[in-house]
Amino acid sequence: MEQVLAAVEDRHCTINHLCAEVGIGYGSCQRILTQQLNKHRIAAKFVSRVLTQDQKDSRVAICQELKETVINDPILFLNVTTGDESIVYAYNPETKLQSSQWNSPGSPRPKKARM
Repeated sequence: MEQVLAAVEDRHCTINHLCAEVGIGYGSCQRILTQQLNKHRIAAKFVSRVLTQDQKDSRVAICQELKETVINDPILFLNVTTGDESIVYAYNPETKLQSSQWNSPGSPRPKKARM
């Protein structure tokens, strides 16, 4: 059990990796993790963006100001010109399954920003 506990310090490792590292069977390793160590595999929670409270407050203030402007000047949208927009996303190969971790019941769920 101590070997599995030491090996699970890398929270992203899989049961197959732990079995190979410690040298025990899959079922034994799984039983030690879930029953004796009370660990569970938890996937990262995808959030649209990880924003600070100031950024959230700023977005709300800007939206309220725009709403008030449209209410006061209904022909505002007649003067809006739109254009083509190109967005380039960074490639993040880590999937939701790959970002899962071994956590204790009291540990907070990890977060991953959605691209």
